Amino acid sequence: MAAFDGATLQALRQTETALRAYSQEIDRERSLALARDDAARASGQAGRLHRFGRIGFLDVLSAQAALADAESALASSRAQLADRQVDLFLALGGGWADADAAPGRTATRDAASRRSLGAVMADRRTGVARVRR
Repeated sequence: MAAFDGATLQALRQTETALRAYSQEIDRERSLALARDDAARASGQAGRLHRFGRIGFLDVLSAQAALADAESALASSRAQLADRQVDLFLALGGGWADADAAPGRTATRDAASRRSLGAVMADRRTGVARVRR
């Protein structure tokens, strides 16, 4: 009974940690989206000001560089958000199955085509690419 309680507590800790990381990444993604919107607005304004001769081209380039940095940070955050979603799914006991498996497959081929989500993420983290046949 103590082993079961320990395993349950560990599972709850993992779920809480994954949920907290997911929630924090959602907040970060929202902030970065707002920053990207502000940078896009500033870049547009800089372009208009340059066309009217109010600012130099270096200022336009600076605004465009800030926009590119903001878009890069947002893309990175969205990738992290997807990773946090997978971590949460795994902590909740989720698995991975081939959803578009053809009904006529043999049992061995069907079983061979399934992989755990943990294996997929492990491959992703180590950079291993596998081609499905």
